[in-house]
Amino acid sequence: MQKARNEVDEMNFLVMGLNSYNSYLRRKIKLLIKDLKKVYSKIAAAPIEQKNNTFGKFALFLWSGEDVDDKTPYPLRELSELLATPETDLLIEEPLMNNFADIYTQHQR
Repeated sequence: MQKARNEVDEMNFLVMGLNSYNSYLRRKIKLLIKDLKKVYSKIAAAPIEQKNNTFGKFALFLWSGEDVDDKTPYPLRELSELLATPETDLLIEEPLMNNFADIYTQHQR
């Protein structure tokens, strides 16, 4: 994100980072962020100062690759605040179709 030339590039890097983080959550705890498109829209529509603040926070987390503490991974707290949604309502179980796709892929190996 630090090499982004403009706001669109920053948003692109943020989307890639959050998609990767969502995959990480799926692998580790079998849960996904409920509606990433809503997250992207909220960030894209935010005032420039808030958007820059959000980019900075996520860039720091995604670059370091570490959680701030063991209670809740940092991006989940930040997304919860951004969307004014309790952390417990932010995650969902993986859709059943994804499970079938994983089973099929593993069977093909």
